[in-house]
Amino acid sequence: MPRNRMIKPEFWSDEKVGLLNNFEKCLFIGLWNFADDEGLIKANSLYLKGSMFPYDMGIGSQEVDKGLDRLNELELIFIYKQNHQQYLWIIKFRNHQRIDKPQKPQNPAPSLANTKYKETIFNRDNYICHLCGEYTDIMTDRNIVGSNFPSIDHIIPKNSGGSDYPSNLKTACISCNKSKGTKIIPGTFQEGSENGTEQKKRKEKKLKELKKEMNNTAKAVISLLNNLSGKNFGTGEANLEPIRGRLGDGFSKEDCEKVLKTKWNDEKFDKKYYRPSTLFRPANFDAYLNENVKPKIRLEDVG
Repeated sequence: MPRNRMIKPEFWSDEKVGLLNNFEKCLFIGLWNFADDEGLIKANSLYLKGSMFPYDMGIGSQEVDKGLDRLNELELIFIYKQNHQQYLWIIKFRNHQRIDKPQKPQNPAPSLANTKYKETIFNRDNYICHLCGEYTDIMTDRNIVGSNFPSIDHIIPKNSGGSDYPSNLKTACISCNKSKGTKIIPGTFQEGSENGTEQKKRKEKKLKELKKEMNNTAKAVISLLNNLSGKNFGTGEANLEPIRGRLGDGFSKEDCEKVLKTKWNDEKFDKKYYRPSTLFRPANFDAYLNENVKPKIRLEDVG
């Protein structure tokens, strides 16, 4: 059932919204009306077309699909699958809408087994720990996970009935998350306070610097890929995103370079798949990285 929703004045000055055409803006606003109180809705173009544009014969499911792709590209929504159906989450839904008496969600939450869902939570929270207000360090080496590494905190713990719905998830540094344990702590960092505002500005500046560093690393990896293969992959989002994803998982530039060299020298590997979207896919990358790694000597084999 559609709900009454509000449009804040800041919506129109948002930089990402400014990149949308009129139909995409209308589609985005329409999603708010038909999403549940978690900001979740079926991402079925026929359903959305019938719900939002029932009398507009000039709009078909293809236009809706293109609009959803654009919203997803700009990280305004997160598309996921559960129970063999496709859904989407309006990422900053609770920023757009004030929900005084939230009703039970009508749609399933994304799975936390989905690395992209975790990354989206971190992005939504600007990588700031909701308990201490400190910036979480996404560049920590994967073999030395520091106390400031980002983690997902359940505001209401799972063993107390908490869920994996977005409103119950917050970014927390590992140190705060461990010290919190199973206690229910809404969060101590107040973004609206004077100190919180200044702190947020500093953290956002650092985040931009680290994102720039990650982009530069991803571009260097693309350059090596092109040098090895003689191909000419560009540095657009489609090629950079999967590499940044693995860097965000804690893998290093050296790990990326090792995978490139390993698969280029693999005679059994079909070189038509020697491309960023294949090499750096989460399901492939770790397996490629561990190819030809000698197992450690077992204690029973010694002496």
